[in-house]
Amino acid sequence: MSEPEEEKAFSDLIREKIREWMNQYSKWLKIRPNQNLSQKLLHILTRVIVSILVITLSPIVFILLLISFVAAG
Repeated sequence: MSEPEEEKAFSDLIREKIREWMNQYSKWLKIRPNQNLSQKLLHILTRVIVSILVITLSPIVFILLLISFVAAG
Protein backbone atom coordinates (compact mmCIF):
# COMPACT_ATOMS: atom_id res chain seq x y z
CA MET A 1 0.00 0.00 0.00
CA SER A 2 1.17 3.49 -0.69
CA GLU A 3 1.23 6.12 2.02
CA PRO A 4 -2.04 7.92 1.06
CA GLU A 5 -3.87 4.56 0.94
CA GLU A 6 -2.54 3.67 4.40
CA GLU A 7 -3.66 7.04 5.77
CA LYS A 8 -7.11 6.57 4.24
CA ALA A 9 -7.40 3.05 5.66
CA PHE A 10 -6.30 4.30 9.08
CA SER A 11 -8.76 7.22 9.05
CA ASP A 12 -11.55 4.86 7.93
CA LEU A 13 -10.70 2.54 10.82
CA ILE A 14 -10.78 5.43 13.30
CA ARG A 15 -14.06 6.69 11.85
CA GLU A 16 -15.59 3.21 12.20
CA LYS A 17 -14.41 2.91 15.83
CA ILE A 18 -15.88 6.32 16.67
CA ARG A 19 -19.18 5.30 15.05
CA GLU A 20 -19.26 2.07 17.10
CA TRP A 21 -18.49 4.00 20.29
CA MET A 22 -21.26 6.54 19.59
CA ASN A 23 -23.74 3.72 18.96
CA GLN A 24 -22.84 2.09 22.27
CA TYR A 25 -23.02 5.44 24.07
CA SER A 26 -26.42 6.16 22.52
CA LYS A 27 -27.73 2.77 23.66
CA TRP A 28 -26.35 3.42 27.15
CA LEU A 29 -28.24 6.73 27.34
CA LYS A 30 -31.32 5.08 25.76
CA ILE A 31 -31.50 7.71 23.07
CA ARG A 32 -34.12 7.30 20.40
CA PRO A 33 -32.74 7.63 16.86
CA ASN A 34 -34.59 10.92 16.26
CA GLN A 35 -33.48 12.51 19.52
CA ASN A 36 -30.44 14.75 19.50
CA LEU A 37 -27.55 13.80 21.80
CA SER A 38 -27.10 17.36 23.03
CA GLN A 39 -30.80 17.59 23.96
CA LYS A 40 -30.50 14.42 26.02
CA LEU A 41 -27.36 15.67 27.78
CA LEU A 42 -29.00 19.04 28.45
CA HIS A 43 -32.03 17.26 29.92
CA ILE A 44 -29.80 15.19 32.22
CA LEU A 45 -27.83 18.27 33.29
CA THR A 46 -31.05 20.17 34.03
CA ARG A 47 -32.35 17.34 36.21
CA VAL A 48 -29.06 17.22 38.13
CA ILE A 49 -29.08 20.99 38.75
CA VAL A 50 -32.72 20.96 39.91
CA SER A 51 -31.99 18.04 42.25
CA ILE A 52 -29.02 19.87 43.76
CA LEU A 53 -31.10 23.03 44.25
CA VAL A 54 -33.93 21.11 45.92
CA ILE A 55 -31.51 19.31 48.25
CA THR A 56 -29.75 22.54 49.28
CA LEU A 57 -32.81 24.78 49.53
CA SER A 58 -35.12 22.39 51.42
CA PRO A 59 -33.32 22.69 54.80
CA ILE A 60 -33.08 26.48 54.43
CA VAL A 61 -36.82 26.80 53.76
CA PHE A 62 -37.57 24.44 56.66
CA ILE A 63 -35.43 26.52 59.05
CA LEU A 64 -37.05 29.77 57.88
CA LEU A 65 -40.53 28.29 58.41
CA LEU A 66 -39.51 27.05 61.86
CA ILE A 67 -38.18 30.50 62.80
CA SER A 68 -41.36 32.19 61.58
CA PHE A 69 -43.56 29.79 63.60
CA VAL A 70 -41.44 30.30 66.71
CA ALA A 71 -41.53 34.09 66.23
CA ALA A 72 -45.30 34.05 65.66
CA GLY A 73 -45.99 31.73 68.60
